[in-house]
Amino acid sequence: MSAEVERYFERQKKNTADNLYTCTIAEIIKVELKYMRADIKLLTGDENMIMQVPIAPQQTGEFIIRIPYKVGDNVVVMFAQSDIAPFLFGGGASSEGQHTIDDAIIVGGIRSFNELLLDEFAEHEEDLVIAKRDFSARIIIKENSEILIESDEDINIASKKNINISAPNGVVTTADSRGGTS
Repeated sequence: MSAEVERYFERQKKNTADNLYTCTIAEIIKVELKYMRADIKLLTGDENMIMQVPIAPQQTGEFIIRIPYKVGDNVVVMFAQSDIAPFLFGGGASSEGQHTIDDAIIVGGIRSFNELLLDEFAEHEEDLVIAKRDFSARIIIKENSEILIESDEDINIASKKNINISAPNGVVTTADSRGGTS
């Protein structure tokens, strides 16, 4: 193969790779949690901006876990194999592009290895932890099925119906602000 033909195919390969998006890291520039979308800046050197990127929460038909993303958060962004606009906007024709920058989806947050979590997280390596980063509020489901709900501030429980607490052993203790139990 001639050197010229070889250079041609190398340029074609580079052009294809440069325009094929699969997964990257980005910074949130603007976020609208009501619509579950954000404007982001890719952190891949070219610093492309992408507007109105959908945020993929953990969800099913009846449940959702929504993360309160903020401006400045770093996120993992994946690019759909095909056009997502018809899904997002309720119909229409799909474009023929694949893995394009317009088909970005935020799938989660990411931290640098230089940003260590507090030691309190390490104490719960076998447990599910939902917590503020400073550990001032936390829900911990332990490996042995014990559940801890803890906060450095008030914990408020409200219901439009009954609140039921039961313990088969009949042991329920409460402490008031004076330190007494009942």
